[in-house]
Amino acid sequence: MIVNTERTFAAAINAPWLIGNARLTELSGQLLGAHVAHAGLIMFWTGTTTVIETLRYTPGVPLYEQGMILLPPKRNFGLGCRRRRFVSCLP
Repeated sequence: MIVNTERTFAAAINAPWLIGNARLTELSGQLLGAHVAHAGLIMFWTGTTTVIETLRYTPGVPLYEQGMILLPPKRNFGLGCRRRRFVSCLP
């Protein structure tokens, strides 16, 4: 496969390391599809794992002792879990 870089930003400043995905221009539909599918898998995993962690949440035990991996970062974003429901922790 020959990559034509004449019309790229990298050609104008003589920096071939900036070409990046220029070799994939013929496969742009497949590249976009792969990224969309990957984003969908990530959202599915985080959603299901959050639901599972919420169902297994015990209020009297610290989150790190329960093996939670997604609820502690959500707490930093201002989401809390009280009576098995998400509530705002921000003032």
